[in-house]
Amino acid sequence: AVRPGMPPRPTLTSHIPTTNGSTSSINGGHSTHNSNGGNNTPHKYPFLKSSSFKRAVLKKSASFSRGKKLATANLPWFANPKNRNLLNIMYLVLCVMLLSFFAFSLMTQKLMAYAIHNPTGFVGESTNTASNTAGSTNDNVVYDTSTTATATTAASDGINDAANAIGNEATTNVITFESTYLTPEQSIHLQSLRNILSPTISTTESLRSYTYTPQYKALYWLAFQDERRMVLPSTSREIQKLSQRYILALLYFATGGENWTHVYQFLSGLDECEWNGNNDEEYVGGVGSCNGDGLVQTVALWKNNLKGQLPMELGELSAVKVLSLYSNQLTGTLPANFVQMKSLDTFYLHENDFIGDIGFMCSSLSITYFRSDCYGEPPEVSCPCCDVCCAKDDATGESQCFTK
Repeated sequence: AVRPGMPPRPTLTSHIPTTNGSTSSINGGHSTHNSNGGNNTPHKYPFLKSSSFKRAVLKKSASFSRGKKLATANLPWFANPKNRNLLNIMYLVLCVMLLSFFAFSLMTQKLMAYAIHNPTGFVGESTNTASNTAGSTNDNVVYDTSTTATATTAASDGINDAANAIGNEATTNVITFESTYLTPEQSIHLQSLRNILSPTISTTESLRSYTYTPQYKALYWLAFQDERRMVLPSTSREIQKLSQRYILALLYFATGGENWTHVYQFLSGLDECEWNGNNDEEYVGGVGSCNGDGLVQTVALWKNNLKGQLPMELGELSAVKVLSLYSNQLTGTLPANFVQMKSLDTFYLHENDFIGDIGFMCSSLSITYFRSDCYGEPPEVSCPCCDVCCAKDDATGESQCFTK
């Protein structure tokens, strides 16, 4: 294009030798050949076809490649571009391993938390159908169902380690399980329940965390795992209900409740007056027959695979009239505070492994139906006021009972 006011560009005419010795003229961008009438368009940049130029380019390229290799060879291994991909892969593998480790640690912590929250395994509602029991179930007691207290996690073996470290004597400067693993609010709630139950129901020593006794298991369950979520009692009647629930939970933990033949809805969210159901013989077992104050009057756990010693706290159930525990694997001596069960009318202890003298029950109580393993030479227990004495037959292994 010609700018305004500028003269037109002159037409250039030149002669460029061709490969066959002919000449061509460039006139206005068109070539004219004078050989054989051919039309041969010349290269736009003729010097690119020059062999000397090509040699110079190749030499320069080779020199650049050698310089790049020398520069790469002088770099450290980790800075070499060829090794960067390998480093990136190693970095990703390390990140995945770290994430896996943290995930495993978190899962382990949760499993350990489950172990401490459920020392006897998961406890759900029994599959047995609850039967209606005589008396009131006392639904008038105030319960707190709007809040859920969750205990902070800890390993169950951590409690055992604490027990080994502390020993049998508690000191004021000992860091216990509670102060380590529970929040201040949870510790206050647990201590409030402990103050209600100790020392009137259980001893202070048995409710300490490092001992991990059945008493502490029942206290911990009542504080953090009980679905009923009873609020702290403010009246004597509410204290009786809370103490009763604790004692029945204690009976479960002390006698291996996780291995009972029938759980009878123990440790469920129901009122303890409804912890009962039908057994294999279609009889109603468990606890129930509560009076107007919601206090249990019947404890019927015969032939239910109870093992171990009866907790002395069971004697605090002063409203109980029927206590049927025969045909189990209960051991030890009968707790002396059972004399506090002033309403007791039926007491079945036979076909167990009790030992010792239970005559103290005769002097202060008027039990109508009293059975124990007081037969034989010598008898396993001494019971002067029992109306029926039983003993195992060595030949058959079955128990035989005789009326006095």
